[in-house]
Amino acid sequence: MIDILITNMCLNGRTGTEAFVRDHALGLLRIGHRPMVYAPVVGGSVTTELSAAGIPVVTDLAALPRAPQVIHAHHTQPARAACAAFPDVPAIYVVRDALAWHDKVPVLPQIRRYVCVDEGGLARLYTEQIPDPLIRVIPNTVDLTIFLPRLPLPERPQRALVLSNYASEDTFLRPIREACASLGVPLDVAGAQMNTQTDTPEKLLPGYDIVFASGRAALEAAAVGAAVVLVDMAGVGGMLTSENLEMRLRWNLSGSVLLLPHEAGVLKREIEQYDGSDARAVSQVVRARRSLDDSLRAYIALYSEVKTEAPVNTRKFPVREITIRRPHNELVGTFTPPPKDVSYPLPPLYFLHVPKTAGSSFRAILSSIYPEHMVLQAQHWDQFFTFSPEQMRRYRLFMGHFQHFFLDYIAPVRPEVVTFLRDPASRVISRYKHMQRLPLIDTRRAGQNLSLLEYLRDPLLGPMSGHSALIHFAWDLDLHKLALGPVNLMDNAAFTAYLWELQGTLTDADYERMLPVALERMRNFAFVGVQERYGESLRLLSHRFGWPQIPNKVRINTAPASAAKPPGDEEMALIRHLTRYDQIIYDEAARLFDERVSKMAQQSQVVS
Repeated sequence: MIDILITNMCLNGRTGTEAFVRDHALGLLRIGHRPMVYAPVVGGSVTTELSAAGIPVVTDLAALPRAPQVIHAHHTQPARAACAAFPDVPAIYVVRDALAWHDKVPVLPQIRRYVCVDEGGLARLYTEQIPDPLIRVIPNTVDLTIFLPRLPLPERPQRALVLSNYASEDTFLRPIREACASLGVPLDVAGAQMNTQTDTPEKLLPGYDIVFASGRAALEAAAVGAAVVLVDMAGVGGMLTSENLEMRLRWNLSGSVLLLPHEAGVLKREIEQYDGSDARAVSQVVRARRSLDDSLRAYIALYSEVKTEAPVNTRKFPVREITIRRPHNELVGTFTPPPKDVSYPLPPLYFLHVPKTAGSSFRAILSSIYPEHMVLQAQHWDQFFTFSPEQMRRYRLFMGHFQHFFLDYIAPVRPEVVTFLRDPASRVISRYKHMQRLPLIDTRRAGQNLSLLEYLRDPLLGPMSGHSALIHFAWDLDLHKLALGPVNLMDNAAFTAYLWELQGTLTDADYERMLPVALERMRNFAFVGVQERYGESLRLLSHRFGWPQIPNKVRINTAPASAAKPPGDEEMALIRHLTRYDQIIYDEAARLFDERVSKMAQQSQVVS
């Protein structure tokens, strides 16, 4: 028997964490443990139910009937309060929201494990530099003793339900109504915004054939056997099917997969995918893999682990580059801590990172200028798509290997663009060597086992490497159309490979058309650095934005010294051919750089 203190920000409604606290505490009690709950704000049916079962629910930690043996913490502030009240008690911290301010990860010696429920939470733990050995993934589950299977679905849907506390006529309810009305499907709404929130969804769900929901509510609806259309504030995630279930579950059926716009046409198309037999197959998988009993066993095992461990010293673990692709974590050193207070301008900025142009070092420099809460912690496509365009508004610095069309997605922010360029021939050789060192997306096409000549002659790898700046500056795609297509935007490897294949279809005519676009866009960038003049570039950057002088000391993800022989005449001829457009861009960048450095010198003389 273990005395377990569960913390939560509040316990006066039925949000996802509150529903978890209810199910988890009652489950622990049922199998012989002694749970207690601390929340600064309590009230409502969950508090009443827990209290009626004999589980203490307090708003004052001093009112607990006994000291806990383990702290199961949700939410930053109550977690810190509980750890301060019981400094000798080991704790676990559970991340349930990848973005929310109230779920920022507290790094305390008595927190022995950090738990997340999906890939979004894992990304947050990684960006907050929690080491791998301390991380566990325990997905959300459903109490199958109360969410019972419904009768088989009818051939055509008869009733639909929106189950979301965020649904209203001002958010995403209107297009759902339009889509259902166009198909003759009556629609009801259960949620706090419409004053129709339910405390017993297990009783409500069996009466509906289609349920519009996300996260835990979607999981419960799927467990019952309804056809589920994923939708919430971030967007539409489509009909949950046996084909896409695995990927959707990885992201907790939540905002990270809600990539389609709130449009009646999009929702109508998803409703038309209604298939009762497939919904039953989805339900069977959910019930087999997401039972409350499974998560109870996982958490109890974790409690037993941490009870006997010494406090954690996280400093002994290396810091990783921001990435959620666990097999490919590259250790790149420690980023300079960002300032707490700044007295210089911080305009919205997008670092358009052309590969192999000192980008890792430059990211580190920018992270030392912008406070952490202003930086979008996403540098790969799968991370990027965990943020909706609306969520982008809270950030001022964007960095990553995203092409110019990334700006269309963050249009509400209107950032200025900065970039670095490098002599194209040197960049191609550097990228080839990089691919020899690291297994990238697809080992069949990444070029690890190719000679330089074979690499340059490859119909995909050669042009992709040679036209890198041109593609990053002037290749335009529509992300919303891509989301409707065959590619899985939430699978970074699959999406990146898909982009590679699309690049492989570009022709010389496409490159000729893109070149003037790339040049015009580059001339309008707020800053274009030149890697061969790195220190001078940093001085120009400081001057351009009115920042303090930037030390030229950061070197991250640089290639080790190599004794490889230089390229031969045939290889150099191929490189010059492949980089002919990028060379024009680089030459124009060097001209712009000289012009701007000259102006900087003139202005400095006037000031002095």
